[in-house]
This record gives sequence, structure tokens and C-alpha cells, in this order.
Amino acid sequence: KPQKTARPAGRRKADAAPGERALTGTEKRLFASFVPTKGAMKRLVCALDQISLASCTGNLILTGEPGSDTLTLAKIVVKDLKAKEPDFTGKAAKVTGNALNGSRKSLSGLVEKLDGGVLMVERAGELDEKCAGRLMQALNQEGCALLVILMDTKHRIRRLLEENPEMASFFNARFDVEALDNSTLVAYGCQYARMQEYAVDELGRLALHTRIEDMQTSDHIVTVADVREIVDEAIDHAERKTPKHLIDVLLSRRYDENDMIILHEGDF
Repeated sequence: KPQKTARPAGRRKADAAPGERALTGTEKRLFASFVPTKGAMKRLVCALDQISLASCTGNLILTGEPGSDTLTLAKIVVKDLKAKEPDFTGKAAKVTGNALNGSRKSLSGLVEKLDGGVLMVERAGELDEKCAGRLMQALNQEGCALLVILMDTKHRIRRLLEENPEMASFFNARFDVEALDNSTLVAYGCQYARMQEYAVDELGRLALHTRIEDMQTSDHIVTVADVREIVDEAIDHAERKTPKHLIDVLLSRRYDENDMIILHEGDF
């Protein structure tokens, strides 16, 4: 069958270079939990504008430490692709790198079965050299249309690419989910509260910082999604009709100078 020409899914203008545009409103809503900073937004735009169903290029690498939820991000990318790319069939499969290594089935057959869809590979750093070679060979087939998303930590992806440098041309779209420090997460929480028309006072900020610090563990990195949940809980608490809130209203402590409800330490 004839060679398919797949255009980058994220482009708004045919001549726009990656990273030049801003996220659209829809993209901001979809990816809000993964782009808390302007730098992250710019890097995501760059990745989205490189994505393609061409299979021999435009495939995506997502990196993040354990707990950063790269699989959820991959699923959001697929959802975004479905809305943008008319040639996307909706087919999607998820597999681990080690499972691909041990599979007796032809990778070319798998790629053909998923034609026009997406293959998500978790723990992609497990791919051995032989399997990586077979994957590239399968993606280089004439008429192949597929997006492959590799997910793993930065360290393991770096090792994979060092061992298989040819993969770089196939996987030229990349987004690294960065772990944010607690101060940045607190700042994001306060910004998120303002978007809901709430303000956080100084003791509230300290309480939010403590909540975040307590949630940081060796196997869980606190994300902006976690922070949004904490702030949502604080807002729910602030909205409860209690005698204390009545006293705050009477003493003019419930609203700030912009008429926003103040989230206090006790709300967190």
C-alpha cells in the first residue's frame, strides 16, 4: 500500500516551529496537572508539535521518576491526538519493555495490527538491543502509521538511547516530567486557589507547605494534581457554615481586600 504522510498532530500553523506557539485552551485543560510552570508549558508545546503518526519519526519519550504518573500523561496525549488527528484510528495498546523482549510474536505484526493507533511502552529502559532493533525495523515499514510512546526514568531512557543511538531519529519528541520543589508547589497551590477566587493567608501557606512535605516519600513525588486536591479540600472546609466562620465574617477576617474568601491554617 502507498506510503502514508502523517502531519505533526500539534501544529496550529504549517510553518510554525516547535515551541513557538502557546498552549491552546483545550491543551491547558488537558495537561494542567503536568505543566505548572511556563517552562514546562513551552517544553510540552515543543513535544506536542513533534508528534506524528509517521511511525519512522515523531514518536514520543516521556520521562519521570516513580510516582510522577507518566502513564496518565501518555493517555492524555492519546486523547489529545484523537481530537487533532483525523487519521488516528483510536487503537491503543500498553505493554512493558520486558514483555516486548520476551514476546514470540512479530513486532511487525503488532505494528500492523495497531496501524493508525498508539503503542505505549512502560519501563521502556528494559528493552534490550535486539528488541529495540526489531522495533525500529517494524516502525520503518512502508505505509506504517503509528505513534509509539516510551515511558521510564531519565536515567534508564538515557541508557537506552546510548545503547541504541539510532532510536533518536524515531523518538524525536520528548517531555520530561520534572519533580517540583515544595516552595514551587506551594506557589502553584496559591495560584490555583486564586483561580477559584480564594486567597491563602501566611499561616495557610505554611500549613499547605507542611501537607506537601508530609506527602513527599521515597515512592511518591507530590504533583500539582495532589496540590489541587489539597486546595480543593481546604475550599470545601472553608465553605462549611460554622460558628467560627460567622465570627470571621463579623470581624472582617473572612474576605481579603479583593473580596476573596481567605483560606486559613485550619482549612488545611
